[in-house]
Amino acid sequence: MDNGLGALACRLGYRRASGGIAIDTRAGPRHHVYLRAGDVVGLELAAGDLRFGEVLCREAGVDVRRLEALCAAPEAQAALLGGRVVAHGLATSAAVERTLRRQTELRLDRLAALEPATLGFDAAAGAPGPRARVRPLSLLGWAQARVRAELEDGGAERVARRLAGRRLAVRSAAADPAMWLPVERRLLRELRAPRSLAELRAVAGAPERVALELVHFLDRAGELEVEGGEPTGAAPAPAASHAARPGEPAAAPERGAHTAARRELGVAADAGPSAIRAAFRRLVRELHPDRHHAASSATLRELGERLGRVTSAYRELVEVGALAR
Repeated sequence: MDNGLGALACRLGYRRASGGIAIDTRAGPRHHVYLRAGDVVGLELAAGDLRFGEVLCREAGVDVRRLEALCAAPEAQAALLGGRVVAHGLATSAAVERTLRRQTELRLDRLAALEPATLGFDAAAGAPGPRARVRPLSLLGWAQARVRAELEDGGAERVARRLAGRRLAVRSAAADPAMWLPVERRLLRELRAPRSLAELRAVAGAPERVALELVHFLDRAGELEVEGGEPTGAAPAPAASHAARPGEPAAAPERGAHTAARRELGVAADAGPSAIRAAFRRLVRELHPDRHHAASSATLRELGERLGRVTSAYRELVEVGALAR
């Protein structure tokens, strides 16, 4: 269950808000989340905090005994634990960075699960104290991951049924379009005018799941206008599908279809499932930030955008059945 932090994160992440979120529980402790331009930059958990070492052992596979010995060493207070872990060869700097981000994600998950809780947002909240600071983490990315999990947990059909036959529009433009994948930017652009879910997918050239994720995110953020029509009780059919004549099997997706997605992956128009999978795995390895430690922030941003396009293209081909055996 989510006490409302997920929906609030959708709204604040969409607007790239700065300020502080206060979370109160019935037992009394107050927890804080600090934001700067849509990034989580500070966390204060009054109780039930999650220690970095615990996450490091679980997520990065660091040996518990070696970590305990490192913490007990005389120089234990001379440097931050992450730096000592790297210096003693227990984990790479990339693994430490991933663990720090994962720690923040897990702490937000814990805050979202508090029950009962009241939430408050103060745009004028000050900066977090030194002990509360965390590695900046995109609140939008965390909120999107939770929306994705909701849909994967059986929510996609419910959302599609509820919105089938309705006309949808976005209330306000995203604060920073660059934070979205190209296919998501197309969807947001097309939602400036009211459209049905099927129309939206067709004009934006988006897979059904991508469109559902964005629409559900906007709904959670309070940014979705839903008007007219009645739910049909069934999910809309894919825009590219068509009814077969009586007695005829439904047509399989053409192997050479969705040329743009194939071009993004660098495969031929008639490439089969194994070639598409191999190209996707190769590109993910080449573009992953862990392979570019010395790259500038601009280069890392470009690599991230390309990786997003590659992932979106692969997801599109999965959706249309191009990887079916």
